[in-house]
Amino acid sequence: MKLQEIVPIIAETNTICREIGKEQVYYEPEIATEVKPDGTKVSKVVVKVYPDRTMKEESGVIPCDTFTDHIYFNVKEMYEDFEERGYQPTGENADDEGETFGWNLSDSWHEIGSVYIFLLSLFNLIDTPKDESPIIDSKGIKNGMQNYSVQLEILDYDKTTKLNILEYETLRELVGKNLKVKLCLKRATDIPDKYNFKTMAKYEWIDSDKTMFET
Repeated sequence: MKLQEIVPIIAETNTICREIGKEQVYYEPEIATEVKPDGTKVSKVVVKVYPDRTMKEESGVIPCDTFTDHIYFNVKEMYEDFEERGYQPTGENADDEGETFGWNLSDSWHEIGSVYIFLLSLFNLIDTPKDESPIIDSKGIKNGMQNYSVQLEILDYDKTTKLNILEYETLRELVGKNLKVKLCLKRATDIPDKYNFKTMAKYEWIDSDKTMFET
């Protein structure tokens, strides 16, 4: 969605929030830049939501489609309820406000940073039971540590028969066979407090199609 298309919808949502007694909630458009593992940058329009407009350090980022298809209609429904009550605010602070207004949505992610795992041990067919790498943001600042493990399994040509990995020394000896890699993201530590709620990991494999996974 283009910036000029989302701005009027955001303005209407902010107006409704003020009218139903939720004037502290505030939305604004933002151009977000995502840095890919290969260093390329992709820009897109997102909606930034503040639970309290006076505390700009606390916010959530909502994809435009999620905002227009869900948040906008949630807020409009609240206004319809407000009308039915004779324009009297409820004064309630519901536990699910974070989901209703969008700052705690499971798909409203703020990217803390990227973790780069160099798989030299994989080339040498060595399991990595425990290791950790820094979480680096787009400015090169460390935002915590990611603890992970990598386990390997060799399968024969039929992709089902397990082979003894100790009989092979490097990937070069596995041409024609199949290597199964199990990556376990165990935990992240030292994440900034404002980003440690409902965390998610998104990782990109090193094949030519750059297969993407989420957990």
